[in-house]
Amino acid sequence: MIRKLQQELATLVQAAAMKQFGLAPERIAFSRPPKIEMGDLATPCALELGKRLGKKPREVAEPLAAALAGKHRWVERIEIAGPGYLNFHLDKKKVAEFLVANPSPIAPAPTRGKVIVEHTNINPNKAAHIGHLRNSVLGDTLGRVLRALGERAEIQNYIDDTGVQVADVVVGLLHKEGKSPAEAIAWIETEPKTLDKRCWDLYASVTTWYAADPAREQFRRDALHAIEHGAGDAHRVAAALVPGILRCHLATMARLGITYEVLTHESVIIALGFFKTAFEAMRRLEVVHLETTGKNEGCWTMRLKDDPEFAGMEDADKVIVRSNGTVTYVGKDVAYQMWKLGLLGADFHYGKFKDFAGVEIAQTKPQIETKEFEGRFGHGDTVINVIDNRQSYLQKVIGVGLRKLGHADAAARSIHFNYEMVGLSPQTATDLGAELSQEDKKKKFIEMSGRSGLGMKADDLLDLAIHRPLMKIATKQKEPNTLSEEAQQLVVHCIELARLYREIYVNDKSSLESYHFKMIRRSLESLEISYYADIENAEPKNCLDDFVNIFDQTHIIVDRGAQAALPIGVSVFLGKREAYEQAKAIGLSGVKYYLLRYTKDQVIGFDVTQATDVEGETGPYLLYTAVRARNILRKYAEAGKLDEAAALKTIDGWGGETLAGWEPEAQALAMDLMEIPKVADAAVTTLELSLLAKHFFTMAQGFNNWYHKHPVLKEGIAPADRDRRLRFVRLFERHFRGALETMLGLPVPERM
Repeated sequence: MIRKLQQELATLVQAAAMKQFGLAPERIAFSRPPKIEMGDLATPCALELGKRLGKKPREVAEPLAAALAGKHRWVERIEIAGPGYLNFHLDKKKVAEFLVANPSPIAPAPTRGKVIVEHTNINPNKAAHIGHLRNSVLGDTLGRVLRALGERAEIQNYIDDTGVQVADVVVGLLHKEGKSPAEAIAWIETEPKTLDKRCWDLYASVTTWYAADPAREQFRRDALHAIEHGAGDAHRVAAALVPGILRCHLATMARLGITYEVLTHESVIIALGFFKTAFEAMRRLEVVHLETTGKNEGCWTMRLKDDPEFAGMEDADKVIVRSNGTVTYVGKDVAYQMWKLGLLGADFHYGKFKDFAGVEIAQTKPQIETKEFEGRFGHGDTVINVIDNRQSYLQKVIGVGLRKLGHADAAARSIHFNYEMVGLSPQTATDLGAELSQEDKKKKFIEMSGRSGLGMKADDLLDLAIHRPLMKIATKQKEPNTLSEEAQQLVVHCIELARLYREIYVNDKSSLESYHFKMIRRSLESLEISYYADIENAEPKNCLDDFVNIFDQTHIIVDRGAQAALPIGVSVFLGKREAYEQAKAIGLSGVKYYLLRYTKDQVIGFDVTQATDVEGETGPYLLYTAVRARNILRKYAEAGKLDEAAALKTIDGWGGETLAGWEPEAQALAMDLMEIPKVADAAVTTLELSLLAKHFFTMAQGFNNWYHKHPVLKEGIAPADRDRRLRFVRLFERHFRGALETMLGLPVPERM
């Protein structure tokens, strides 16, 4: 609504200026005055007009204000402030009526056509790492905000199933480990839910293995060729590996509520001849050239050294097809980008991919497996590729390729959403098991490198983010003097182990070295309690029984069915689903918001303690604010002995008149709520989602400050004041919570 209101006011101002001075402002911008008492919207257009007319700004502002008086139903009065600002005071009853009448301040008004957002794009060769989380959170949030604004957003996840990273894991299995194809496939399929973690170490070890004998890199080249051409042992193993890793990736992202509409496979681009189609066009139009001399002899390259975008860059030319006939990433991506923009003249076929939870997702196929998705995907009016800054060169190459093919307009609609890397704070890196030097401990952040083995799995970070608030809940819920700190730690890790056992630890010997095992051992040692010395060699299928025997020594029962661990005779009910769900909401909201709060050009040193704090600029603080508002309404219902739903219905029925006499803080908050669509649109336009994240934080701060100054249910509050404030709490709770869940994807728990 606020965008529409500003557009209408701008039209009125321009008309008034033309009538008064025969000249209209070139651009009319609105902002919020620093204090609500000064007005709700302000424009400096009189300052610009004054310069052009040779008049003082106030000499322009005064006749404009007089001409605009009474022209808009939402404007109560217009004042001139400072050197000549026009300050508009809105009719608060109109604002109240709008908020009451609309469950959400967002009125969908699509303007962008179909927007394709491609994000995540993790190489299907090992577990997702922390950097992947920033990509996925940015892409998912962008898609959510676009849809909230009424846009058609299509979310794609590109699966590079023919790349070097997949080839390296295949080489590791077949040549480094010496497995036969059948043995490699059996290894892949034995423990499906831990496949990505098992491949993590294997992938890092292959790098070292190559370095010991550079001749071994021929295995990589051979594997790449076999995978790309869809034949041979390497292809068979890759065909088993990729879907297994992909399911693990989808499970990791599902923990953050991140989903996709279609999975596009690089192998299908090759199988359907998409690249051949694009390559023929590039060769015909001399976009690519066959090199006959130099280091790129035998390769087809895109010559870029004379292009202004690559001026001064050494070796700017980009290989599109290698001398052995394999296609580089950028070559395949030019074809893929052409398909996304509807320029290729060809389309995918589709099938269904089923994740661990049984959810079916569309995926590209070389043959028709289902007609359900035919013609549905691609053909975007705008394509946004969420890829980090390190890929800027390749994204520029794709844009140049499109322009050289005669698609300059499409190149302009092909947008690179770039962002900086994510590292870990030294403390978080240590908490996740990294051994840091004294020099590293002094750094602001620790940079990760999966290829070298210095990396942290995304799931480990998410587990730690949940563990921190779970520990705090444990401390709050324990009876006084019943559990020592060591015992509390043991309880929490037992809970986590019991919860994860069926999903992760079944038949997984490597998990005995996991974070929770290490912490349990440490807690047991601190408590001076003996445990099986041979637990390292215990049969995995008997591990849970071993845990029961061990934990019985500390009077703890591991409850398999309830995913709980309860100290006997002690009122610690951490195993209850409500406690775990609270910790999960706090931890995961902390991760998502921390990755959104920074501008895209900032390097993030992720600190899990800061991220999961309930105070400060954090996701948990936003959840706390929404829960606090709901708790005020819940207490009102309890005081009146009303069902909560009935109490809300009663409050909703009071109407906007109960908002008469708003406090200034409430008026400012109402404008913040009204501005959510405007801020969201700016965040999408600039691809700076931190704008929206900070707007939510500003609203949360505003509500808590208002509530601190103006209690709602405190004894002695006049009934009229109580009802007016209750009505405002209800409006805020409904709009804030709804936008928080819809746009940022942060589900609000019932209690915190």
